[in-house]
Amino acid sequence: MAAEGIKKVPRMKMGSQGLEVSAQGLGCMGMSAFYGPPKPDDEMIKLIHHSINSGITFLDTSDIYGPYTNEILIGKMGELKKLVEEGKIRYIGLSEASGSTIRRAHEVHPITAVQLEWSLWSRDVEEEIIPICRELGIGIVAYSPLGKGFLSSGPKLLEDLSNEDFRKHIPRFQAENLEHNKILYKRICQMATKKGCTPSQLALAWVHHQGNDVFPIPGTTKIKNLEQNIEALYIKLTNEDMVELESIASADAVKGERDASSATKISTKGSKKLPPGPSPWPIIGNFHLLGAKPHISLANLAKNYGPIMSLKLGQITTVVISSSNIAKQVLKYQDQVFSSRFIPNVVQAHNYSKFSVVWLHVCPQWRMLRRILNTKMVSPNSLDANQHLRSQKVKELIDYCEKCSLQGEALDVSQVAFKTILNLLSNTLFSKDLANPFSDSKVEFEQCI
Repeated sequence: MAAEGIKKVPRMKMGSQGLEVSAQGLGCMGMSAFYGPPKPDDEMIKLIHHSINSGITFLDTSDIYGPYTNEILIGKMGELKKLVEEGKIRYIGLSEASGSTIRRAHEVHPITAVQLEWSLWSRDVEEEIIPICRELGIGIVAYSPLGKGFLSSGPKLLEDLSNEDFRKHIPRFQAENLEHNKILYKRICQMATKKGCTPSQLALAWVHHQGNDVFPIPGTTKIKNLEQNIEALYIKLTNEDMVELESIASADAVKGERDASSATKISTKGSKKLPPGPSPWPIIGNFHLLGAKPHISLANLAKNYGPIMSLKLGQITTVVISSSNIAKQVLKYQDQVFSSRFIPNVVQAHNYSKFSVVWLHVCPQWRMLRRILNTKMVSPNSLDANQHLRSQKVKELIDYCEKCSLQGEALDVSQVAFKTILNLLSNTLFSKDLANPFSDSKVEFEQCI
């Protein structure tokens, strides 16, 4: 039962495949990643239980949030279709897909839902994606309906963000854009006061009034905010209210791109001669301009396009993360994404790829091996116990560099770094060196790796 005084969230049909979920979901990303440090498990469990008791059946979470190329996605659609036929999954959805990708995927198997960013200050999907979803009978899942918190707290939001919060790097939150965007928030606050609700409730109500096929998934880590968000379902907006909000959220009301990925996209409006397909990506620089120090070139690109960039280098899509804080979040919480990678032939020689946590795809065996690593081989206690060994390896590195300097010998930094890292790992796992600092035996081992 819902708590006394809290309205239950009604259910609605999502898409045309028979799925029924709560009219409003709960975005869970901020509980564990990207929006600062992970929140305490016990508090988040209470929040989830409270949301379920309030009628929410749609908890939105994912291994990672980010774009994939159309070719990979369409290739996986056939596999997902097979899983549906085998009864292992029931519905298929897409996230941040282009119009052409949605159509192509829907031809392989009916798509139940498409997740996209839609709010009073992110409306670029209304021109193409929303009409396509409605044409094909696909449910619309609106993430960040509160503008990543800006439509709830306005500029004050930025005062409390931790260094690990990726929102610090969003173009719309930068000083050159923030002054302009304050105007939108101020006007929303004024209208919310007239309606007797909070700015976030007004913004959510606007999303709900876009149609019965729209399911916003506002994220929060506080029960109080969850209850306020649920109340937004019962705010009635008149035609006059919708017209006023339309004028507030006009095309020029927001300055700056909504995130790093959209900062690299260009509009195809008016390009009638282009063939069907996804929106093209801009050429943001000649590949050869990366030069001998690509890290510096990419850092300069990040100043314009944000801390997470998806670069198309020929046929290879490369994700570049220039922020150390965001990189830590990705490596800590999205480790499953790094599995199922391409397996070099050398690893397959003796079937090592079938028994290694590095090369196995995500499966029960992979999870078992990772659990052994986390609880035994690289547990906090184990790492503390052999800390002196790793300290010794660092000292050996310093001594080796000093020796080369005194003897006037050239120093191959890449080889020295590899030897040190290899010995750090081998001593952590086996308490033994795998590389001799005074020979080239490490070279063959490095090539094998």
